[in-house]
Amino acid sequence: MPSLYRPQHFQAAAMLAAVLVTHTGCKAMSENPVEMKWEWPAGRPVASKLLLQVDTLEKASSGWFGIGRSPSLADNLPDAHTLQASVLVGPPMWQGRKLTLQLPGPEAKKLTVGTRAGLALTSPSGAKQPVAICVAAAPTSGSSAEQWLDAWTCESP
Repeated sequence: MPSLYRPQHFQAAAMLAAVLVTHTGCKAMSENPVEMKWEWPAGRPVASKLLLQVDTLEKASSGWFGIGRSPSLADNLPDAHTLQASVLVGPPMWQGRKLTLQLPGPEAKKLTVGTRAGLALTSPSGAKQPVAICVAAAPTSGSSAEQWLDAWTCESP
């Protein structure tokens, strides 16, 4: 009976594994967007701030028959929009990352695709990741964006 454990079989298996890994979407951490959650500030302290590049901003889908707009569902936001952005400045664990966030309409109206924005995060106890609580358009002229981000304060609507 021939042996299946020949060196040629190991080489072929290794090459097949390498091809599969490179072609099945094995991506760097910065390419996988972080899905964040929005909550109203409610007087909570800001744990960190990010400077974002607004990549896309679109009205969120309301699902079948408009179920996603139902005010009876706790996580629904009024006039929700989906923000996709790239982190330009922030703590080291955030730099270079992409994120996706559902924003309420009044907050989304502050932003424009292609511009920069500040995003304030808080760290609720027991949460796996920070929660977004404030957003503001960053100025396009004047002081540097980093200086603006340092001076920017999260203001409740």
